[in-house]
Amino acid sequence: MYIVLTAIMVWRASKSFSVILAILLNDFYVAQPKYATEEGTMKWIWKFAVAGIDYHLIRYVLWPLITKFATTHLYLRLRHGFRETEVVFRAPTGRRYEQIMSLPPDQCKHAWDQALMQATNKHFLRSNTGFNTRSPPWNLCYLASAHAYELEAQGVYDLKNWEISVWHKNSDQRWTLWEAWKLGDSAEQAKTFEVIKTRLKDQGKLEFLAKWDAIVTQYTNENEEGKAALTQGLNNLFTQEGLDLAVLWDEAVAEREETP
Repeated sequence: MYIVLTAIMVWRASKSFSVILAILLNDFYVAQPKYATEEGTMKWIWKFAVAGIDYHLIRYVLWPLITKFATTHLYLRLRHGFRETEVVFRAPTGRRYEQIMSLPPDQCKHAWDQALMQATNKHFLRSNTGFNTRSPPWNLCYLASAHAYELEAQGVYDLKNWEISVWHKNSDQRWTLWEAWKLGDSAEQAKTFEVIKTRLKDQGKLEFLAKWDAIVTQYTNENEEGKAALTQGLNNLFTQEGLDLAVLWDEAVAEREETP
């Protein structure tokens, strides 16, 4: 994208470079060249207008893109090259993140969960590496990656000991680690849900489990708006029973890890 945009801007600037230079160097005063008088006033005015547009695009569109690319991705590659083991940090930022956070609470939670699942999907991570793991609202943090490579070069840690992980700040402003390979693995999720359901069945909550299964069955056939409503309904169902799915999930994961 950057290369195509740069080529277009350079081509456009080459068609009206004299006017752009006049704007940059002569405070918007353009001395009309002799050949322009033969082209007619309207043609010269049109050329000046087009040059003004080109100048605006170069200064406010192209240049910020070039500087951002040069100071992030290009700098990282020139300094640390292409590694067999890539260190990638991603954080939720940008327009898509702001859109998600501006949604009503139930829709925000659903959209956030979907974004998290997409970003940590094992198939996505296996087929995309490095720069390609950018997936709005998750954008790359190049400075953190550069610091990681520097610490690795100093022998502070070994890259081979790293694994995919997601750090999440909960309602108590405490950071917890989510293991992405478990979060994005449908088989692991199914096993964890089975542990939860077994524990609830032992507690005699058969009616609750029936309602839960009904919501899950309906969920697969709904659109995004319907899924958000069902998610809220599921949350309400757990609240009415005095249950916390997050707590149940953590307990089930811990139980599975303790089981040989």
